[in-house]
Amino acid sequence: MGTKKVLIIDDDVDLLETSEATLASAGYSVTTAKSAEEGLAVA
Repeated sequence: MGTKKVLIIDDDVDLLETSEATLASAGYSVTTAKSAEEGLAVA
């Protein structure tokens, strides 16, 4: 089984960074975006 992937979209940079660090330390591959448009572009 491969690495689980998570996409986090939020305009709060501090929340993005905290969430990314927490999930990455739990073994997830994390992608972040600051807007819905950016999230769709990276999904």
